[in-house]
Amino acid sequence: MRTRILLATLASLLIQHDATTANRCFMHGSVKEEFKIATAVFSGKVISEEYRRVTLPPGDQREGSEVLIVKLSVDRYWKGNGDSEVEMYTTVTKLPGGLIQSYAEDFHFELGEYYLIYAYGPPDKLRTDVCKRTAKVEQAKEDLRKLGKGKVPKGTERQSFPN
Repeated sequence: MRTRILLATLASLLIQHDATTANRCFMHGSVKEEFKIATAVFSGKVISEEYRRVTLPPGDQREGSEVLIVKLSVDRYWKGNGDSEVEMYTTVTKLPGGLIQSYAEDFHFELGEYYLIYAYGPPDKLRTDVCKRTAKVEQAKEDLRKLGKGKVPKGTERQSFPN
């Protein structure tokens, strides 16, 4: 009986934590605020996904885990190094044995879709999440208007946004 109460309490706390975590990012900062804190702001199409072993400090992840990395072909950029392709690191992790885990705040990309991304972190390990203004291009028209024309990535011909 005591074990059941403990398990019920623990389950209740986990459910409450997940609901709180998912809802704490309901309001984003303004375009200006998000732009200021972002490492990079760009738009692009998801062209590939792959799980890759990433070396992390001991205790951050189980040995043999792989992190999902999403590669985008960049159409325009407003902030950042201007590369024509960018890798975005996610929290989606494949653990040894095949179990997949992720955090509620992680932004979920879809292969072949176009996004406006507000990325943060080191330029070689950019991330985004649902707390940023990152969105599909068709849902980011107001942001695109406020950001302006942007620049074409290094080494690419003039590109336009998808219709």
